[in-house]
Amino acid sequence: MNHNTLYKFLLLSILGCQLFLLPSHTNCLANEISTKNIGFILFSPEKQTVLVSQNSEVLFIPGSIVKIATNLMALETLGPAFTFETYLKTNGEIKNGQLDGDLLLESGGDPKFTISNLASMADYLCILGIKKISGNFYYTDGILPTTPILSPESETDQTDNPAVGPLSTEFNRFQIWNQTTPIPPLDFIQIKMSKSPLPGGVAFNYVGDEGHEIWELSPLKKYNLIEELPVRSPGLFSASYLRHLAQINGIVLPTPLKKNDALEKFTKKLFTNSSDPLLLLAESSLEYSNNLIAELILLKAVNEMKKNSGQTFDLSASAKVLNEWVCQLIGSKFCESNFLANGSGLSPLSRTSPLYWIQLLNLAKDKFYAHRSFPSLLSISGKKGWIYRRLNDPEMALRVWAKTGSMDYASSIIGYLNTKSNQRLIFAILISDIERRMHKDYSAKKMPPSWRSEAQTIQDNLLREWFRQY
Repeated sequence: MNHNTLYKFLLLSILGCQLFLLPSHTNCLANEISTKNIGFILFSPEKQTVLVSQNSEVLFIPGSIVKIATNLMALETLGPAFTFETYLKTNGEIKNGQLDGDLLLESGGDPKFTISNLASMADYLCILGIKKISGNFYYTDGILPTTPILSPESETDQTDNPAVGPLSTEFNRFQIWNQTTPIPPLDFIQIKMSKSPLPGGVAFNYVGDEGHEIWELSPLKKYNLIEELPVRSPGLFSASYLRHLAQINGIVLPTPLKKNDALEKFTKKLFTNSSDPLLLLAESSLEYSNNLIAELILLKAVNEMKKNSGQTFDLSASAKVLNEWVCQLIGSKFCESNFLANGSGLSPLSRTSPLYWIQLLNLAKDKFYAHRSFPSLLSISGKKGWIYRRLNDPEMALRVWAKTGSMDYASSIIGYLNTKSNQRLIFAILISDIERRMHKDYSAKKMPPSWRSEAQTIQDNLLREWFRQY
């Protein structure tokens, strides 16, 4: 029996609930997934040989494994030591506890800017002796383009689908206390209970406009004491957050105003915040799969790469550049018809094949950025990231270094497998039911939980068999 025949038998056995192939604690699978919706490749980089494959050139929804391409391009373009800077600037002077002039909050796209960073700014204003300002408090989000929603094709009230902009704080998320009060209590955020059910039966519906973050709640839904929602105006959110923290410190700042012109007049830097180096940001993006980190890294990398073009590249244009970069790297014959809709993978419109990822991972396997190999930035089975609870038994722990991707009717895992004989192999396993995910009634008929658990069981059992055989 050749390898491909063996693994077709293995796959059919898994789908048919042959329990001798499943972990002892696993119940019989629900048979939600057809073999036509499963594609995989196991590849030996030492021999440059495909060991086993199925549907290797079929296109699947990749999900968050797209972040591998994004972070590779960013590390190659910006370098591992690159940092994002956020400034407090002024065009005035400090006299007797007052800043005579205007204050400007400006960011270059720090993807992990937090309340702690804003609090440090507010604290430093105290140290400078500032109690109020005579002019305006401005913020600018004109350094890079701002997009009010990352993926319009995905659920719009989820915190993993926020606005993307250069001035972002706390991953552009805020909380609601007891269905009424936003945390932090910012004036421009309003929460309203709708008098009728919301469109499509959703729990939250955004009805805000420029300068107002307004969310409706459904009278038919039961809510937790604390709920989280995505921010749609990240620049205003960040500036308002700083104003709130300054107020706590006894500093009076006026309502923030947006300003994207005449920024050159703000020549004095009162405070500079530097992000973690890109190497650590990339590791966070790959380990925790945060969508905002990936998109801001992509925006910065593309706009830096194309800085002499005279253009500014938004999310859509940046994704196009990412596609071109990958195709140039792996060769056009391996990326024909493959398409990345954005840099995070949060889109049901992306399409990639297992072969596409094998080519990219093969090129990345020996890359080092500063002191870190690229494979070492990935999640580790039984140890860290999204697979720390998968393949975590003594046999498989630390043997899989990978990136996962998951959305309704799509589940992927790609990376490096260190086998029982201590070979390092490259694998890609993509599972998706595109027909069900893109069906017109999808929003009304949610994916059963059994689909995702079955997909992960198939992936884990394939990896176990490959580990033992090779």
